[in-house]
Amino acid sequence: MRRKYFIVLGVFLLVSASGCIEMDDEGDFAGFMGIGEPEEIAVEEISISAEPTLYNVDSGQENTVFFDIENRGNITVEDVDLHVFDMPHFVDDGKEKEVGELEPGMAESWEWDFVAEEVDSDRTSNIRYRLGYVSEAYAEHSVTVLSYDEYLTRQDEGDLEADLRYAEKETSVDIELGFSQSQPFVEDEDFLLSFRFENVGDGSVQGQVFEEGSVTLSYPTEFLDLMNDCQGVMDINDGEAVLDEELYFYEGQTSEVSCRFEVETEQDLTEDVFEISAEYKYIVDDYFVLTVES
Repeated sequence: MRRKYFIVLGVFLLVSASGCIEMDDEGDFAGFMGIGEPEEIAVEEISISAEPTLYNVDSGQENTVFFDIENRGNITVEDVDLHVFDMPHFVDDGKEKEVGELEPGMAESWEWDFVAEEVDSDRTSNIRYRLGYVSEAYAEHSVTVLSYDEYLTRQDEGDLEADLRYAEKETSVDIELGFSQSQPFVEDEDFLLSFRFENVGDGSVQGQVFEEGSVTLSYPTEFLDLMNDCQGVMDINDGEAVLDEELYFYEGQTSEVSCRFEVETEQDLTEDVFEISAEYKYIVDDYFVLTVES
């Protein structure tokens, strides 16, 4: 029976709810007021398998390896490719396959022939390959604001709890999101929205960096004014803040980005959402073992 090397790239994303922004001793967000389980929008789950016909081959012998890539999630991924980049004791320098777009439920299968070199003694090698694809992390979090008069009325009635919700895509990159104070926000009040990204998959974002333009924060302009440029890293347009420089991962996380908003409303109660999205190329390396016998 043929052995099979198999990995599944299914990951989970956590979006923190509103509350005070604090950091614990390990540098994690802490002290948020929970609002329950997030609504799941979509799941990224890409699988790849590599199955050689033989695991032991003679010098000069040809060996066929079967590759399968499948999209088991419900997110379409783009620019899917596979590259065999390390083939010691085999004739070819490397092999590449461009799959392109892979919609949910789709799979691609193919086979490659590997020809063993002539060796004077048995050689066991790790045959390394790299899967790449483009995906998008996404999270949305509700925002509730009150006029000052409505705030006073609700305060007297003991009814200041906001009906908060958030939704997410479960992807290889996790978005952590929080606010500097509890909702609802009040007319003429200002607050911080802070976010950062964490790699929670089996691979890494290409280059360990979000490129300029790849991260977007969308916000409602009807009652919120973005007061700064989010620590100088975002380009501000009407209702959008777009990453204006590279944002690097360090030990699996990016630095925290904070944006200050001011509430400007004359309505008693207004509700809308913040949206954060980040497009990235994700890279996963794996290998299988072959032995060339003399």
